[in-house]
Amino acid sequence: MDAKQALALTSLTEGSTVEGAATSAGVSRATLYRWLAIPAFREELHSVQAGAVAGASLRLALMAESATEALEDALAGDSDRGRVAAAKTALELLLRFRESVALEERVKMLEERAGAQ
Repeated sequence: MDAKQALALTSLTEGSTVEGAATSAGVSRATLYRWLAIPAFREELHSVQAGAVAGASLRLALMAESATEALEDALAGDSDRGRVAAAKTALELLLRFRESVALEERVKMLEERAGAQ
């Protein structure tokens, strides 16, 4: 991979459009589209993006305790509006978490069934 391709990968990973990434790398959109058609380039892009997502997930996980404490503080606060907003947020998050766990269990069950067949 050359320097221009690396610049394009970085730009795409940071959220640029294809046009923006092409400009950052100093190439045409057509060139970047050609690169995106190359399996090795696409694989590298996916790998870099997966690393970025993993890093962001770690940062969010590290903030979870502080965020939970802030939510608890808001629930115990003096403002009715703040308590209602915090309660709504807490309930929405709980429901999403439960849905995620249920979906994960269903996928696991389906994978086990598929593996048994």
